[in-house]
Amino acid sequence: MIPHSDITYIESNARIEQLIDEPMRNSNGHLVCCCPFHEEKTPSFHIYPDGHYFCFGCHERGRAISFVMRREGLTFVEATRKLAKMLNYQLHETEDKEKTHEEVEADNKRQEMLEAYRKVQRFFEEQLYTDCEESKAAFTYAKKRWKKAYLKEVGIGYAPDSYDALRNFAKKEYIREEILLELGLLKRGDKGNVYDFFRARLMIPIRNVSHMVIGYTARHIEECYNMHEHKKEETPSKYLNPTDSLVYAKKESIFGIDIALPQASKENLFYLVEGAPDVLRLHSIGVYNAVAALGCHWTDAHIEQLARRVHKVCIIPDIDPKDGNDWGTGIREA
Repeated sequence: MIPHSDITYIESNARIEQLIDEPMRNSNGHLVCCCPFHEEKTPSFHIYPDGHYFCFGCHERGRAISFVMRREGLTFVEATRKLAKMLNYQLHETEDKEKTHEEVEADNKRQEMLEAYRKVQRFFEEQLYTDCEESKAAFTYAKKRWKKAYLKEVGIGYAPDSYDALRNFAKKEYIREEILLELGLLKRGDKGNVYDFFRARLMIPIRNVSHMVIGYTARHIEECYNMHEHKKEETPSKYLNPTDSLVYAKKESIFGIDIALPQASKENLFYLVEGAPDVLRLHSIGVYNAVAALGCHWTDAHIEQLARRVHKVCIIPDIDPKDGNDWGTGIREA
């Protein structure tokens, strides 16, 4: 097992530009070159100051470890070891105990879930740019909050107002229905019917420290919802968050941690904000060490994760007093 401190060091110090032979140019503070993962004539592979990369052509994204994994077909551990050797850094690995049959099965299911999310992520991203009235309305809404380039960089997508769009996609991609039910992307009705859970929502991916999608925080878009017939008593929640699974735990998962870690380590500081949109807003202007809890308060497990990496946090709550209170929920929680 490789400790988090070693992974953070590797991600903070390994420079992706040193791993690429393509000529690079500087553009608005970040490096641009032709993508090493697909053939192209116009450079669309961007390397950002905080160390993460994104290709606007094939949508590959990540940091140094995921770059080496993707390019050389290595496992996470193998890629980390290779980068550590390149940096002349001694990893503090500990031996894993021999796994039981149940643990091996859980690992296999975890990998299947991550692969399902990889495919589903592509589906949601494509839906945001589909040439139909509903998708155009969702895209217009998203552009009011973020620039088009940032939407693609983050991988924000759209879940159409349909009960079977994702389900039909999953069948074509041979994604097991049981896995999507377990992840909460599909739901089973009282009569046994299976349907898409997220509908008429902007899909904001939640990623782990390895840049892998582990869930979504989904924003209801009323304009898209109103394009279809719905029962009048239905009042969708503004935001929906993932179901707990083998890859996501509400009380442990931290939104933005994949981007925030290197900058937080350098500054010895995390900014704690109230939700995913706040994190995205700060990341989009270069404040990369912002993170948020999702669907719950900050827990001991959250704080322990942050404390392993930094000594300081700055809490930035919303100023939203309600019901005659002097302070909003965020300030009371802080």
